[in-house]
Amino acid sequence: MSTITSPRPSPVSPAGPRPGPGSRALGPAASIDPFRVARRHALLLVASIFVGAAVGLAAWGGFLFLYPLYEARALFEVQQGITEAGDLSTRATGMKDEDVSRIARTELEVIIQRPILQSAARRPELQNTAWFRRNFADPVTGQPRVEDAVDELEKSLRPSAMRGTNLFQIGWLARERADAAVIVNEVARAYIERRRLDDESVYNVNLAAFDRQRGEVDGDLERLQNTINRLIVDSGITSLDDPRYTEAAQAVQRAVDTISQATVMMQGDATLREQILAKLRGVLAYSDEDVRLAETTDGAVYQHIRTVNDMRVEIRSLREKYPDDHRLVRLAEARLRAAEDELERQREDVIRRNLNARLKEVSDRIEQTKAVLSQQEKELEARTKSLADIATKQSEYHALQDRRRALELSREALIQLSRDVRLMKTRDDARRTRVVAFAEEPRELWFPRIEIIVPIAVILVFGLTLGLVFVREITDQRVKSASDLLVIPGASILGVVPALEEDPTGVKSVNMVVRRAPLSVLAESWRQSATGLLRGLDAGGLQIVVVVGGMPGSGTTSAVTNLAAAIGASGRRVVVVDANFRRPEVARMLGLNGNAAGLGDLLRDAVTLEEALVQTEEGFAVIPAGTAASRIVERLNTERLSSLFAELRSRFDIVIVDAPPAIVAGDALALAYRADASVLVVRAGQEERGLVARVLGQLGRARSEVLGVVLNGAKRTAGGYFRKNFRAMAQYAREDAGDGSRK
Repeated sequence: MSTITSPRPSPVSPAGPRPGPGSRALGPAASIDPFRVARRHALLLVASIFVGAAVGLAAWGGFLFLYPLYEARALFEVQQGITEAGDLSTRATGMKDEDVSRIARTELEVIIQRPILQSAARRPELQNTAWFRRNFADPVTGQPRVEDAVDELEKSLRPSAMRGTNLFQIGWLARERADAAVIVNEVARAYIERRRLDDESVYNVNLAAFDRQRGEVDGDLERLQNTINRLIVDSGITSLDDPRYTEAAQAVQRAVDTISQATVMMQGDATLREQILAKLRGVLAYSDEDVRLAETTDGAVYQHIRTVNDMRVEIRSLREKYPDDHRLVRLAEARLRAAEDELERQREDVIRRNLNARLKEVSDRIEQTKAVLSQQEKELEARTKSLADIATKQSEYHALQDRRRALELSREALIQLSRDVRLMKTRDDARRTRVVAFAEEPRELWFPRIEIIVPIAVILVFGLTLGLVFVREITDQRVKSASDLLVIPGASILGVVPALEEDPTGVKSVNMVVRRAPLSVLAESWRQSATGLLRGLDAGGLQIVVVVGGMPGSGTTSAVTNLAAAIGASGRRVVVVDANFRRPEVARMLGLNGNAAGLGDLLRDAVTLEEALVQTEEGFAVIPAGTAASRIVERLNTERLSSLFAELRSRFDIVIVDAPPAIVAGDALALAYRADASVLVVRAGQEERGLVARVLGQLGRARSEVLGVVLNGAKRTAGGYFRKNFRAMAQYAREDAGDGSRK
């Protein structure tokens, strides 16, 4: 029996994309067909339109009797104004839209300020309106309650800017026609009067400020001139030349150049000294130049080199006459080695003597350079100080002159500003806003209006009804139809099996319906699901498939047996393995002994495969769950199960494994890890989309090929789509059974 340590890799299944580890369901609204929902509640939605119209008519009549309103408006304009006192007239163009909008909003905020409203509320014309007498006149003394009226005006005035124009307006709603125009006009007059007083106050304040600033500038000019005179006398400034080009500046530059050159030389000498010291310490090897200099400058070394060379010539001659081990050759080689050692010692002494001489020469040069640097730095400091003093005086003089010119320009500008302000104060067209039209007595009702109230009521009632309908649909997360599965990432549909009561053929049980009721819609649905399953298995070369449910009650065992019967009828060798150790149902559903030897016994090697296999009359073999004592779920996650799957793969074409629900039993994922592929069975109306997405993600991470989802127990949807299909399938099956020639 062969052993398999891990499930073999599988190619991508054509049945649909495999969900990734992070797959999750989309929002609930994504699975809602709005047209289907609308058709299902069409009568309710139509009724809501008529109810809304009735509510709107009733509301319009009630408002017309109880609370009619009239609106009056006063219109204002934002003017370009005059930018200079000499402008002949105001300019209506040139203002940007955002400038106009900003000014209009600002003025609207000013209009509804409490001081302006208080001024309007104190006017006799406003206090004589029916609105004021009814609400704000003391019934006993007749004294006006101005502050209460202002409170009401603050809440009820309707200021607004008119986009695309230079206009803004204020409006007022009143129950009497005449009151609206009077109240708006009195507020407008109070605003215009307040603006006039504010403008005059601003002009007066600006004039006083300009005059005061001019006096301060005159005093600053006088004091500045005295300072300039004292600086000329005290510092003896006779030239206004740029101090950068004087003799002192050039001397400073020469000193800087000398210091820079000396610094570079000293750095080079310091580097050379470090190299010489490193050679003397033996850290750095002698250079070829050091060796050459020792050999050419010292006569003793040079003579010794010639002696060594002569001895080498003598040895070559001896070797030509005698063998290498001859006494004369060995004696000559010994003398040569002694001469070479003596030459190396003499050369070393000469090199070190030369290096010490160079070290002293470089050190002396460094000390001389340091002395030059010290002298030049002192000279540079003195000349720099002198140059700085000259530059400071020159800069101070120029700064004072620049300040005097600036003060003179400022004085001239202040004189011109004072002149312009006095001229603009006398011109009425210098103001930024003006009244375009005072309010007139309104001729039409502002509220209520039937063409607005009735449509609004219809929209509100219809929208509320529609919203309640869709809220109910959205909050229902259960998978009820195939469309609910399509929105889940990675969920491909292998088949849709109707609920038992949806089958028009009257079948009584879902157990082995493929064999016992082959003409039923349920049987045909399972055959279609088996076709999709085989297509996915064949495309990937897969044999072992685990059938998993999400929650208990999904119908996994029924799916396993019916799929096995449909596949077995095609002539393939099929075996069903009951791996649901918690609630084994395969044996009971097929009428077998529920405590017979099976998978559990195989996993503990208590029986052989031949002893556990049961050949059924349904066209496929079965391996039951096993005896009660052997059904230990931990054994489903062992290599023994992998080896058993390998043996079954060699004996059968298709192996279908009945697994426990994935949510309540972790052994379902262990089975999926060791199988080639997996199929998820979802009970319609029971499991939610999020749970299905979670199980698909877990199966995907288990490394088995997720072939798709079987929707079990589907019921008819709005419009009866499924029911019509089911009836057509049943009719076709009956006709085919009655007359095999009709297709």
